[in-house]
Formats: sequence, C-alpha cells, structure tokens
Amino acid sequence: MLNKSSLSICRFRSLGEKPDLRDPKFVAELERYSVENTIATVEEGGRAGWTGPQHFFDNDFGLENILHQPYLTLGLRIDKKRIQGPLYRALCQREEAAWRQEADVERVPPKKRREIREQIKAQLLSEANIHYTMVDWYWNIQTRTIGVGSFSKGVIELFIALFERTFERELEPLNPYTLGCTLLTSEDALAKLIACEPTDFSLSG
Repeated sequence: MLNKSSLSICRFRSLGEKPDLRDPKFVAELERYSVENTIATVEEGGRAGWTGPQHFFDNDFGLENILHQPYLTLGLRIDKKRIQGPLYRALCQREEAAWRQEADVERVPPKKRREIREQIKAQLLSEANIHYTMVDWYWNIQTRTIGVGSFSKGVIELFIALFERTFERELEPLNPYTLGCTLLTSEDALAKLIACEPTDFSLSG
C-alpha cells in the first residue's frame, strides 16, 4: 500500500457527494471497470483497470478487503507491451535501406516509410512481453481526498479518466494554491493569495 511502498503522492478531491458504500452499484462499477473486465485506452494496445489492494491479481472488491475506515484502498493496474527503441530504429533503418537498394532510389517515399515502420512495430509488439505496473491509491470517504502513488503524467491522466468513468465524479487537483483557496474565506485574503508571486532567492549586488 501507499504507506509502505511510495512517498510520491498526487492528491485530488472528489467533487459531489460522498460515495454511498451501501449502494450495490458502487462495488458493481468497480468490478465492471476492473482490469480483468473493462479496458481503458492504453497506448500500444495495452489495458488498464482497477484491482484490489493486495497484489496485481486481486479481484476482491468486497468492502472487507478494500475498506479501512475512513479509507478505500485500491490499485490501478496497467498492462502494456514495450518496444525497445534502439532495436525498433535499427530494424527500420535496415528495412528502409533494403527497400532503397531494391527500388534503386535514394530516398524512401513517406508513405512507404510509414508502412515499413508500422509493420516492424506490429511485429515487435507481437513478440514483446507484457509489462505490469500497479499504482496504489486511496480515497478518504469522509474528506473526499484521494492520493495516487504516481507523478507520471500518463498514469495520472489515465487514473482521472478511469475514476470519472467509474464513479461519475470529477476530480479537483489538491496543490498549495487550491488548498489555500479552500482555507481562505474572505475576498480580501483570497485576493492577496492570487496576487502572490514567486520569491526571488538570487543574490544581488
């Protein structure tokens, strides 16, 4: 879990009402968008979805497994095939050189180059092993705050899309600015926060 394996946490707040854990639809939607059932869009034909908190293949979404008051603890598993960049480029160069020699031309037309690269990419993907990644995350159902154990832009974008699809709630990033806005109640204090500028720590003179 996050408190054991990760110190890098990207935080959000879920908008709307607190989740109703007594509603059978809540667990049903988790199962519907689990990694074994429904797939979110992942580059290179991979897949992604929810898991339980214990391990990569934890498909138990019962509250006794995922609820540790006041936290829901879950995982986002991403399965993706990876291509070795240097190998891909070398194969493309070899095939393009062979085509130029056979066609007796100096340059490969753009359309043919795309065709060669797509064929090599498809071949490498068919031979590649699947790389499994599991990202831990929690949801404090009292404060509606969420922590995701990753700062990767791609992972966070995928998490947001899958979360909003599963729970039909939007997420608000929690950073120093947004936290400050929630703590300041007067318009004067909020205006001062908006007017803040970065501190210049450079030595002068």
